[in-house]
Amino acid sequence: MKKENLHFTDNEKAKEAGRRSGAARRKKAAELQKLERKAELRDIENREKKLKDMSMPLTGAGDIDTSQILKMVLSGAFGVVLAERAITAICEAEIKRVTNRASKLELSIINDLSRSEKEALLASLEADLEAL
Repeated sequence: MKKENLHFTDNEKAKEAGRRSGAARRKKAAELQKLERKAELRDIENREKKLKDMSMPLTGAGDIDTSQILKMVLSGAFGVVLAERAITAICEAEIKRVTNRASKLELSIINDLSRSEKEALLASLEADLEAL
């Protein structure tokens, strides 16, 4: 009977070394992808924080310049998710502003208005809502 060769040939050794180096490359690539993803998530969080800081006045007095935020959204300064959130925050703030404006007019004041004044007020409120 033939003796079985228990020793690896040079070709087999090279194949095994290639497998090990391939595994190491894949492992390093996976680690790099993980780090890149963390950096990307950190960047998204920073953008969200910046947007949150900018949009704080939207929920309050409404002092924020919404055109500035819209310019940033259109210029691509934010990703899709942040752009959607920015536009939603702006719309919610405008709806709140219009709602507050309407609620501030008490019923007694509205009753004291003439018919033409009531129609002008109603037209103004409708125009504000349509602008949204």
